[in-house]
Amino acid sequence: MRALAFALTLGVAASAAAQSRARDLIAAAREQLHAHNADSALVLLRLAIDSGARPSTADRENAFILAGILHYSRGAESLTRQSFREALALDLGLQVPGLAQLDPRLEQILNQERAALAEGPAPAGVSPGAPVVASDSGLMQPPRRVSGPEVAYPAALLARRIEGRVVVTGVVDTSGEIEPASIQMLQSPDSAFDEPVRQMMLASRFAPATVNGHPVRAPVRMQLDLRVGEARRGATDLVRDARVLLRARRPDSALVLVRLAKDSAYHPTGGDVIFALLVEAVARHDRGQDSLSRLAGREALRRLDTARARGIDFAPVLLGLADSVARVLRLVR
Repeated sequence: MRALAFALTLGVAASAAAQSRARDLIAAAREQLHAHNADSALVLLRLAIDSGARPSTADRENAFILAGILHYSRGAESLTRQSFREALALDLGLQVPGLAQLDPRLEQILNQERAALAEGPAPAGVSPGAPVVASDSGLMQPPRRVSGPEVAYPAALLARRIEGRVVVTGVVDTSGEIEPASIQMLQSPDSAFDEPVRQMMLASRFAPATVNGHPVRAPVRMQLDLRVGEARRGATDLVRDARVLLRARRPDSALVLVRLAKDSAYHPTGGDVIFALLVEAVARHDRGQDSLSRLAGREALRRLDTARARGIDFAPVLLGLADSVARVLRLVR
């Protein structure tokens, strides 16, 4: 959830990055606004939103919000709603500090459009139960992600340097967990991203939506820009995330990360492979796959004992996990 820094001067959120053409156009639109040239300002904002100006998501949000304010100043409330709706489609949790100071009605319109989007059709496959609720009172806070792992970049896509934008939706229940049946991919550069994104959603914790301070079941929409150059996580990070998933009683999700950790694309060390095998043994044990669990456990202990015989030291957390696996699975060291 982002917040746009709109104050009485209609300032745009600051960025440490170099000014893009879109930001230049938005700045020029503000100058035209101050000069009371609303038509010229709207033309500049339309140019800023165009893909040829290379706008970031924040640029587009700023442009849509500013256009909505301009339409409102001209008495075109329907166009204000349309512009605000476009901005919220990029981020349902978008906040615009200072909007109420311009005019309380503007903030009310923004919240009404937010509620209308949240109340829209739930993603296909939503399980039966309490309806997805929203409110047009302006007192609804949409759900927001507060913790969880990054998307585990598929090794095959790393090798092929596939990247791009992913848009995923789901329904967050009142406890802050995503409903598995509600997860739906709306946009993805490659279907290989689907499962890692699904696992990220399942492993995430959300602050549930609230209406008048009470938690409610509501949809969430996440937009992720996955870039090869930003896929920095290595095998060790993946195994650590897998252990977190095990503690959250998500062995299936943990096994997805373990498989990736052992892939050569993530450059696993010998210790990483041992760690991954130990976590795999625990995950398969939790799933009731005893034969596969013992197979992974035996291989992990064999590699560990061989490495230690060569004088290689390992972290206490790995040694402790190895002792635990050997004890639970009754494996002879």
